[in-house]
Amino acid sequence: MTLSKRLDERKLKIDELVNSSTESLSLPFQKEEYPCPVIKIAPEYLIYRLSNTRTKSAQKEYIADNNKQDDYFSEDRLEVSEVQDSQHEILLKFVDKALASAFDQQGGQTEPILINKEGVIINGNRRLCFMRKENNYPLIKCQVVNDPNLDNKELEIEAWIDIAPNVKKDYSWTAVGLSLIELQEAGFNNEEIKEMKGLPTSR
Repeated sequence: MTLSKRLDERKLKIDELVNSSTESLSLPFQKEEYPCPVIKIAPEYLIYRLSNTRTKSAQKEYIADNNKQDDYFSEDRLEVSEVQDSQHEILLKFVDKALASAFDQQGGQTEPILINKEGVIINGNRRLCFMRKENNYPLIKCQVVNDPNLDNKELEIEAWIDIAPNVKKDYSWTAVGLSLIELQEAGFNNEEIKEMKGLPTSR
C-alpha cells in the first residue's frame, strides 16, 4: 500500500475529475450547506488522515509496541509511505464483520468517502481501508470538499460529523478524549468544542 502518487499528482487528478463532475452532494457543516462535487477515483490517489479520531489511542499503542518516535504519526509525516502503511495496519483492526456485511448487503460502496482537494480522507478512513483490503474496488466514490471557506477545517468537519446520528462503529472513549485534547491544542475553547462534539456542557 506504499504511496505511489505525489501530492501534486493527487491534486491535479482530483481537480481534473472535479471539473468534469456532473454530480454534487451537500455537506452540512455548522448550520450551513456546502455543495461538494462527487467523483470516482483510483484508490492510489487517496491517503489516510493521520489526525483521525478513531485511531488516536491505537496510534499511541502502535508507537509503544513498535519502538517508534513519539512524533511518528505527526501531520508533517503524512506523505511518508511507511507511516501510511502503519495507519493502514491500525485501521485494519477496525474493519469488522459488520462493515463487511454492510458492503455485501449493499452490493459495494454506496456512500461516498469525504476527502479534501489533496486526496486526504476527512471521513471514511475505515471504509477506504476495507476497500483496499478487498482489492476489488478499482474506483472509489468520493465527495470532494473544495469550498475555500472549508480549507484546513478537516478537524472541525470530522468533529461536526461525529455528532450526527449514524450507525457507524462507535469510537473508544480514549480516542474521543484524545480528539478533545487535539481540538484544544488547535486553539478552540471549551465552549466551541462542546458545540463541535455535541457535548452537554463545556466542562
